[in-house]
Amino acid sequence: MIVWVREPKRRRLTRIEPKPELETEKMVEEDRNERILNEISFLPCSTLPSSFNLPALGANVNLKLEPHYIQMLPKFTRLEDAYLFLSEFEEICNMIHFHNVHIDVVKLRFVPFALKNNAKRWMYCLLANSISSWNKFVKVFLRKYFSNGKTVKLRNEINQFIQFDKESFWKYKERFKNLLAQCYHHGLEASMSNCI
Repeated sequence: MIVWVREPKRRRLTRIEPKPELETEKMVEEDRNERILNEISFLPCSTLPSSFNLPALGANVNLKLEPHYIQMLPKFTRLEDAYLFLSEFEEICNMIHFHNVHIDVVKLRFVPFALKNNAKRWMYCLLANSISSWNKFVKVFLRKYFSNGKTVKLRNEINQFIQFDKESFWKYKERFKNLLAQCYHHGLEASMSNCI
């Protein structure tokens, strides 16, 4: 490898040809350094460990996730209503039947395909194998996407709910039912919410 160097006194370029044995050693060293830099800069692509600890399926169980099943699922990005998403998701999963497979296993297998954008990133940030049941997922999901502050706000709205002037009873009742539907865990007795 020919190298050009500027001489400081004469300001001329001079050609320096290294000795062949030194050149090969230097090239080997440069090659090794370049490979090390490439390995550091461009790490091999790997998949993140799953946060779901799914039970092993028996040998005679065929749980094949068809593309048309995945297309039917509601999508959740974090902007949607968390309770409405869970209700729609469970409705669709309850329609899909697999022989000898518990419905909770089906839900856990399908939920990663329903989460999108920020919700999917959140799912990848969960600890590996931390979710082993559908109820645990729902609890963690609602803790993230249906905060305590939102629950308190809706409970206060339910407790302070009043009928507007000149509002018909049926519109009042419909507004109240919609408010109750936004917060399933409102904590009010069933008799109170059914009285209207």
